[in-house]
Amino acid sequence: MVIVAAYLRGAIGHAIKRARDLIEIAQTGSQLEFRVLQSKCTDELNEAIISLAQALNSLETAPEKASIVARIYQAKVRQIANVERVGVFALKNASSDDVELNRVLTAICREVRYPLVTPTVSHTSQDYFEISPIFGLLRVPLLEGRYFLHLSDLYHELCHPLLALTGSTNPRLDPLSEAFRMLKNERGVALDLAAVRVDRRRGSPDMAYRYAIWRRCWVETWCEEFICDAFGAFCAGPAFGWTNLHLCFNRTSFQSNGKLFHTPTERPSSHPADDARMSVILHVLEEIGCQPEAQAISRAWREFIASSDAQKNVHFHICYPPEALSSLAKKAVAAFHASGMIGLDIEKPQPIAGLLQSAWEIFWSPTQSYETWEKDARIELLNQIP
Repeated sequence: MVIVAAYLRGAIGHAIKRARDLIEIAQTGSQLEFRVLQSKCTDELNEAIISLAQALNSLETAPEKASIVARIYQAKVRQIANVERVGVFALKNASSDDVELNRVLTAICREVRYPLVTPTVSHTSQDYFEISPIFGLLRVPLLEGRYFLHLSDLYHELCHPLLALTGSTNPRLDPLSEAFRMLKNERGVALDLAAVRVDRRRGSPDMAYRYAIWRRCWVETWCEEFICDAFGAFCAGPAFGWTNLHLCFNRTSFQSNGKLFHTPTERPSSHPADDARMSVILHVLEEIGCQPEAQAISRAWREFIASSDAQKNVHFHICYPPEALSSLAKKAVAAFHASGMIGLDIEKPQPIAGLLQSAWEIFWSPTQSYETWEKDARIELLNQIP
């Protein structure tokens, strides 16, 4: 263990130096919008440094514990790398677009009475909208804050922290936490019973395995994704439905079932089928009084599907029971209301939610230039919010 101990002394020292350099970078910026993220990154890095220093001291006093110290070192190196990759990278690459979109997100959170600390937004995503509840960091693609058609997806991402462990400690969110727990339990029990029925009838082993896969999907990730979609529709209304259609059309191959009717058979998937997600969104729109708008989105969705070769397989409605999707939408809306959050009033929408509705109305207008309107509307929005 002599060589391992010698290696760890050098490696731990190097890791501590890296963490200290990252702290310096994290604390360099002065924008108010990034203070929460700066604090979180600093806290994570300080904790890693302290743990590494303690591990190094343990190694000096008890070299025979090198294997234990090695595991601590590996865990803290991963922690430091994650802070660097997500949080410090966003701070290092902060831009004026970040500042502007943070102002917009803060205004959105005020409109919906968001019960948690407003996340920080950064244009550092290499894919699409994504959030890290650990860092309170919502990442979007490089130019996303300049356009309106995808901004409704900010609401979807805002819901993930509400369902995370950090959100469950807030008593105001007790109704949502309970609804989330019950929905997962209901789907888990329903799929367990279905698997038992297959076994009693000596049905196909493949079908029993599929029930097990679907149960894992629903409990581990799908319920959360469906509720986040419900939150997007609850807060942003029809604009969220159009945004979802826009995203699916851009990212889904209409030459195959792909994500449209994805029904896992071999391994779990992190996200449910696009068609099932749209069903939840449409149910929520109906729940909040947007029936005409829901019908318009539904017609457009069916037309897009009809123009493709995608078809539902025989197990689609077993995996995604229509009654379960409808029930989830109703319970989610009730939980949002019970938790004190404000959804869209289509007759008198909040300013930003209303602006997103207007964006899609202009987009579909045959007589107005969407690009010209969007440019002017963005300038006006930034002038109006603090």
